[in-house]
Amino acid sequence: VQIPFVANEGQIAENSVKFYARTFGGTVYVTDDGQIVYAFPKFDFQNTEHRTSIGTCIVREELIGTRQSFPSLRGVGQSVTRVNWFKGNDAARWKTNLRSYEWVCFGEVYEGIEFGLRAYGHNVEKIFTVKPGADPGQIRVRLEGVERVEVTPDEELELTTALGKVRF
Repeated sequence: VQIPFVANEGQIAENSVKFYARTFGGTVYVTDDGQIVYAFPKFDFQNTEHRTSIGTCIVREELIGTRQSFPSLRGVGQSVTRVNWFKGNDAARWKTNLRSYEWVCFGEVYEGIEFGLRAYGHNVEKIFTVKPGADPGQIRVRLEGVERVEVTPDEELELTTALGKVRF
């Protein structure tokens, strides 16, 4: 199931957030400085009637050695999904008919390499488009909020966080 990225039109107080997607595994935020921030909740499943949140783990991901700003950051492929945001009692702060997109494009982040994100179910797919002659060795990623990083036998990236393991 594809999950749309919603444009932040003031419904999220953090002004640096430009887009977000609420996946089945947590929420992913894209900031104006090119960071990807994952908020992974952990639930207590001991109570079979109600699942209770027992914490949230924040993992920050950023590409190293890219441009300092991302003027080309934009939503691509406007989704048919529209989002309404009704939080609190102040109707003046409610947002309706928010735009959503199939994916977020960061533009050319390295010489000859464009970068984008799509969200599906529990996963966020990173898409690097490498033009002929461009060096994919430029692509480097920094992760914050993790205790350990491993590659599984299935070639998935497994992060050990304070709340448990997360696989990409």
